[in-house]
Amino acid sequence: MYAFDIPRTTPGPAGIASIRDQVVWEIFQPEDLPATQRGLWLISAKSSTNNVNCSRLEEGFFTVEPWMGGPGSFKPC
Repeated sequence: MYAFDIPRTTPGPAGIASIRDQVVWEIFQPEDLPATQRGLWLISAKSSTNNVNCSRLEEGFFTVEPWMGGPGSFKPC
């Protein structure tokens, strides 16, 4: 979770944004693979966001989305 110092015009968590990553790795038994393929294998990865400017995230920037409404106004990327 990241805090941003921004003006708040409405109540709520306007200055808070978060990114959650879940990454699953697998390590196979050494005898199951040739030496050149041993190590970590990426099995799956997923992320979720809250209160993040999605268009800027796609460009590699993590910025808070200005909060414009009440409950349900936060849309994940």
